Formats: sequence, C-alpha cells, structure tokens
Amino acid sequence: MKLLHANHVRQRGIRLLAHALLDGMALSNSTSNFVLGLAVVLHRLPEGMGIWRLMHGESKKLLPSIVLLVVAMATAAGFFF
Repeated sequence: MKLLHANHVRQRGIRLLAHALLDGMALSNSTSNFVLGLAVVLHRLPEGMGIWRLMHGESKKLLPSIVLLVVAMATAAGFFF
C-alpha cells in the first residue's frame, strides 16, 4: 500500500512539473498575446494556494515551500526553454 502511494505521489509530481514547464513556455510566447499571459499568471495563484493547502496539513512549512520553489523554477525553465 505504501509503495502504491509513493508511485501516485511521484506521478503527480512529474505531471505538476510538466505543467509548470508548459506554463513557462506559454509565458515566453505570450509577448504578442497579453490575454494568454494573463490567464497563465492568474491560474497559477489558485494552483499555488492549492499545493500549499494540500501539503501544509501533512508537514511543516518547509516541504510545501520547497515544492512551490521547485514548481516556480520549472516555470522559469520552461520560459527559457
């Protein structure tokens, strides 16, 4: 059961990082499309709050902070990719 949970968490983490990379790529191409850039930025706010809320209950503030930092770095990597 624990292995199944670990695989599930790992898969969601990979999907979250892929989503962040795609957001960064969309932001890099949104110079001509203001609405696309605005949509990406606005949907990141509730996403970040959701990540914080889900992870904050299971641990102290360090782990959710690290996850949000990694997601932000993945977005920046997608922007420069």
